[in-house]
Amino acid sequence: MHMSETMTLAGRDETGGRPYPLWIERAVFVLMVGAFVAFSGPITEWVDHPIAGPLTGYVLYPFALLAFAEMAGRIVQHRHVSKL
Repeated sequence: MHMSETMTLAGRDETGGRPYPLWIERAVFVLMVGAFVAFSGPITEWVDHPIAGPLTGYVLYPFALLAFAEMAGRIVQHRHVSKL
């Protein structure tokens, strides 16, 4: 049995959705990197603790920014999927 290019492993034929605008996801990521550079120092100073300050500013804050960028990307992906 020969599988076509659009057939899945489960044997279903699928149609593609609209082209995904990858530039939006990249732009959001670049904005998050800029936010990290701009605000990680002030967040570290705001927490004002020798251990919790750097942990918050340089570990937790970047993870929160990355999670936000990932959610934004998934929202964009959800809006551009094919409606079967």
